Amino acid sequence: MAKTSREKQLDTLLRIRKIEEDLAKGELAQANAATRTAYARLEHSKATYEREATPPETCDVTGFRAHLAHMNSVAGMVRGAERGVDTAEEEAGLARGKVARARIKSQGLERLVDKVRDAAFAEMLAADQRTAEESRAGVRPKGAR
Repeated sequence: MAKTSREKQLDTLLRIRKIEEDLAKGELAQANAATRTAYARLEHSKATYEREATPPETCDVTGFRAHLAHMNSVAGMVRGAERGVDTAEEEAGLARGKVARARIKSQGLERLVDKVRDAAFAEMLAADQRTAEESRAGVRPKGAR
């Protein structure tokens, strides 16, 4: 059965929508990877903070100030990692939304393509039925005039 112009257009549009959906899934995979990396960075920062948080048992004022400055730096690293996690999770959420919207568009178009194909198939069956009925109408039993 040859495809109609409408079916060809819908097939092309469906291929485009599938490509858009695949691209959105790729962006989601990247966002998820960035989220995992951000969590790993956060865990590393927290481990560094915990490892270095204890001040030296004895030190002079200069040593204490140096340790305090270092701890402020390490705490800043933890805060930065937490912001990185928040940003990565937000971007992953946006990517999930983009995948969902692309999937909804694809599903709607898939249903439309199925309806068009079903209608074309039903029309073909109806045409075959009409042809069969017309051929039977032209056939007469032997001896009948």
